[in-house]
Amino acid sequence: MASTRILALVYAKPPRAGAVKTRLAATMGADVAAEVARALLSDTWRLLRDVPWLDVVLSTPEPGEDHGVDAIVWDQGGGDLGQRLERGFRRGLLEHDAVIALGGDAPHLPVTHLQRLVDALEEHDAAIGPTADGGFWGLGLRRCPPGLLADIPWSTASTLDATVARLADLDPIRVDPWWDVDEEADLRRMRAEIPRERVPLTSALLDRLWD
Repeated sequence: MASTRILALVYAKPPRAGAVKTRLAATMGADVAAEVARALLSDTWRLLRDVPWLDVVLSTPEPGEDHGVDAIVWDQGGGDLGQRLERGFRRGLLEHDAVIALGGDAPHLPVTHLQRLVDALEEHDAAIGPTADGGFWGLGLRRCPPGLLADIPWSTASTLDATVARLADLDPIRVDPWWDVDEEADLRRMRAEIPRERVPLTSALLDRLWD
């Protein structure tokens, strides 16, 4: 499907102290966690913006706030994550053949993973990229019936399995797993394993914090 236009919806809150990266804030402080969130979002935006077959939109609960990126912005609206995701998918599918939803903290995600997620949508109406904690790093859909993502237990060890079960009528497929950046250990892993040129702003921030 890379020959068509695919929409990437990046879900992110404004990088404001106390509102983002609460698990990081527990060990690094709320102000530093907000700086990290801003750097991760900026690097994620740079990664996605440079993928020629993607249109990229920022989905946020506070569209009037500064997110640190030059973006087309959509208001997530209210409700739980399922309602906000569904709202974005249904809007995006009005003008795109497929929509993928991603977090704003994944600049370390290989573009090959994105490609495989999109390629899976050639034969399936839903594709999902697992994470080790029972969640997912990305969700791609070609159809989004009303109520598709209602009542899913978000941010739990059963989120992935519950989501896949809910997508049963769309013939979902799991693609390559990846890892989230939620805790200080994840940042240290990023610093050790991901080339600096892929995460330049985050790398510069971590240099300042840890060198």
